[in-house]
Amino acid sequence: MLEMIMDPYYQEIEKHRSAGLEGQLNIETKDF
Repeated sequence: MLEMIMDPYYQEIEKHRSAGLEGQLNIETKDF
């Protein structure tokens, strides 16, 4: 994982990923 986050390509796209996730909610659901 360290290798991945140190990759310049990953670092460039991470800002877009974070921006896309901003304000998103994770809602747990259950099957009935």
